[in-house]
Amino acid sequence: TSTSATRSAFLTSPSFKTERCSVLSFKLIMSLNAARILALRAIRPAVNVGARRNVQMVPHYGSQEAMRAEQIEQLAARVAAQKARSKGHSHEEEVEEVWKWLKISAVVALPLCILSSMKDILFEEHAHRHEGEENDYMKIRSSPFPWECEDCDLLDRPCWKKCRAEKEAEAA
Repeated sequence: TSTSATRSAFLTSPSFKTERCSVLSFKLIMSLNAARILALRAIRPAVNVGARRNVQMVPHYGSQEAMRAEQIEQLAARVAAQKARSKGHSHEEEVEEVWKWLKISAVVALPLCILSSMKDILFEEHAHRHEGEENDYMKIRSSPFPWECEDCDLLDRPCWKKCRAEKEAEAA
């Protein structure tokens, strides 16, 4: 009697009702999802079986000549399959299409590059390092540079001139 009382108490409890409701809503969602998938499969056209790859890509073991001949045969079969699937454009039409898009790209991209370069040159402020002596914290070195003026940056011309003048003064 204790198990039946416990069971009846659980079945009438509010937690059971919410659990049962969530399980039912989950089942409803899953069945709707399954129905949607089945409907999409029915609507979707059948897959073109000829478009699938059916050419063996790995040559069989054999002599070098036999393997090379088999590879050439497979390539010819792949090219023939691609031509069969193509929309029937001739080589000349494809070349015309390539040139058309090259001209469009040149007409669009070239002026855009020129205009953006001119904008940067004429209207933008370039961030340069300030003139004069740098603060001490800007010249912290853990080891000297590996060239003759150990304290100068590679492209810091004023520092290089100063360093070379100091070395000439020491040598004289």
